[in-house]
Amino acid sequence: MHFLKLASLVASLLVLSSCGGGGGGGGSSTPAASTLSGVAGVGTPIVNGNINVVCAAGGVLVTTTNTTGTWSVTLSGQTLPCAVEVSGGTINGVANTTSYHSIAIASGTVNVTPLTDLMVANLAAAATPSIWFAGLSTTSAPLTAITQTQVNAALAK
Repeated sequence: MHFLKLASLVASLLVLSSCGGGGGGGGSSTPAASTLSGVAGVGTPIVNGNINVVCAAGGVLVTTTNTTGTWSVTLSGQTLPCAVEVSGGTINGVANTTSYHSIAIASGTVNVTPLTDLMVANLAAAATPSIWFAGLSTTSAPLTAITQTQVNAALAK
């Protein structure tokens, strides 16, 4: 039972940490670039993992995790929400053969972990988030309807 409470607390913290802040700003007519960044890991970092970010609109963003599992992309013409996938790389020096996923409703921190992968499975009603994510290459329509309320409900499951 303690594990379920701990998992619930961790899930809540992940949702809170994945919500980026908005900001008003000084009189510039050019909006500041927003970013998505976070850590990809499974209790230990996924090193040199391939990060793919697909948003409701705009081009696909690609980057690689560093030695601490950290990654970052700058949104330029993309429209949130976005889906994030990490694949490949290594975990403790061993090849990573599993892809993990997450959802970004707002710019800011978006960690990619087994827990966020489970949340995506619940959110997408898909047993295999990898298949759902691959389908986003032909249509990003599934992303356009995702709300924070839906993400919270998927986490509650």
